[in-house]
Amino acid sequence: MTTIEQANNTAYQQAIDLLKQQAQQLQKHHPKLLRDYYVRISELAKSTKRKRNMYALFQQHFGEHL
Repeated sequence: MTTIEQANNTAYQQAIDLLKQQAQQLQKHHPKLLRDYYVRISELAKSTKRKRNMYALFQQHFGEHL
């Protein structure tokens, strides 16, 4: 995700906002795909662990899925 690669807190928050919007859309229209989406979120979070602020946002907004 190129937004995360920008490595600043504003970009991190924008990325989280987009991921949350996508999750809401899946919940409304494709709830069966939501579980797979959260698996991908977890993988993305693990790949950004070195970016402490980004990982903290993942924990805050998607913690139950990590």
